Amino acid sequence: MIDTKKIYLSSMLPPDMLDEDYLTSSEDVSNHFIQYEFEDIITNIGRDDFKSTYLNFILDIQKQSFYNQKVLVDHIIDKVQEVYDFTFPENIIVTNYSDVEDIYRFTEFLEFDNIDFLLDILKGFNVDFLNVDPYEFCNDNKYEIIRQINFYNKINLPSIFINLYETLENNIIIKIISTMIYKNKELITNDLKIRELGGL
Repeated sequence: MIDTKKIYLSSMLPPDMLDEDYLTSSEDVSNHFIQYEFEDIITNIGRDDFKSTYLNFILDIQKQSFYNQKVLVDHIIDKVQEVYDFTFPENIIVTNYSDVEDIYRFTEFLEFDNIDFLLDILKGFNVDFLNVDPYEFCNDNKYEIIRQINFYNKINLPSIFINLYETLENNIIIKIISTMIYKNKELITNDLKIRELGGL
C-alpha cells in the first residue's frame, strides 16, 4: 500500500532534489519515495533519529544515479556546516562515486560512527556528560584533547575529517568534537566509566 504521507512530504521538496532527466512516468511513485528519503536524511542531520533514518535508507540511495546522489551530498555538505557551525576551508568538489562515498563516510563519522575515536581522545578523563556540558568540558581541556587527536592513529578516519583537522583552527575542531560528544553523551559517559573501572 502506498504511503500517501510520504508522497505528500516529498512533494514539498525543491525541484533540484531529483534528476528528472532520468525519469519515466512508470517511475513516478518510486521517485516520490526517493525524494522522501533524501529529505528525511538531510532534515535529521544533528538529530537523535539520524542513525536509524540513514541506515534505513542508505542502501536504496546508493542505487541511485550519480547525479541524484550528488544532489543529495551537496545538500548534506550544506546541512553539516549549518549543524556543526563551521565552513569547509575549500569547496568539496564531487565528480565521481568515490567522492560521494567519502561524504557518506564523513557524515556517518560525525553523526554516529565515532564512539571508539571519542573514547580514545577522552582517555584519562572520567566525566559525566549527562551533567557536564560537552562544549565547556572540551574547551576547558582543549589542549589535551588536541594532543590526543595528534597521536591518534588516523588511518581509519574519514579523509574529509583529517583535512578539516589539519586546516581548521583548534577552537573549531573542539566545537565539532563537542557536538559529536553531545549526540552520544549517554553512551560515551557509560563507556568511560567502564574503561575507568577496567583500568583501560
